[in-house]
Amino acid sequence: EDDADIDTGVGKVGAGFYDEAEDAENDEWVLENLRGNGNGSNKVDVKSDAQLCCPCCFTIVCMDCQQHVKYSNQYRAVFVRNCNLRDNEKYVDVNGSSITPVICSHCETELGVADGNGVYEFFNVLPSAV
Repeated sequence: EDDADIDTGVGKVGAGFYDEAEDAENDEWVLENLRGNGNGSNKVDVKSDAQLCCPCCFTIVCMDCQQHVKYSNQYRAVFVRNCNLRDNEKYVDVNGSSITPVICSHCETELGVADGNGVYEFFNVLPSAV
């Protein structure tokens, strides 16, 4: 047995290949970048119906959303990431409200629309279980 080996609980690895703080650092990164609710708070008490990705480039666009009750392929969200609004295009929905197309910031695929109140309606996304 080499004195430089470290027992990780699931096997031995050389001391140069093991970082005791790495798990905690990875947990913190995931919380800040993936599981936070997008409003600056890193609380993970949010129950999302799905994580949403762009259907073309698979970029994550939403971590906290609600699935539509009637249309299972539609989602609504307030906190989004990697999305841009196509501000030069405005439409009016059936209720007379102004809506703006939402596109993926990486590949510019249209993902849905946003209303004037900051609510995003996604209908062209890939959901994955949380």
